[in-house]
Amino acid sequence: MLGTQLLTRVTGDVVSFLAALDHAVLESSLESLTVLQDAIDALMRSAARTRIELGRMLNRDEPATLHRGGAAQQHENSRRSA
Repeated sequence: MLGTQLLTRVTGDVVSFLAALDHAVLESSLESLTVLQDAIDALMRSAARTRIELGRMLNRDEPATLHRGGAAQQHENSRRSA
């Protein structure tokens, strides 16, 4: 299951990215652009970590670990009908 630590990290990285983007748009200094670059890197790492964890969940043969509903439910339904 995707954990709260991952959610906290991704949320923080999204907030940092948005703040850095706002600052870079308003100021466009070398420092603000460097901060934006760092925020983009952190956000990309968080996205990659989320993708890895999601891939692990979807590749497991343990549908009970997935929340019911949405894509997880559709995936389970398609497996049953096959």
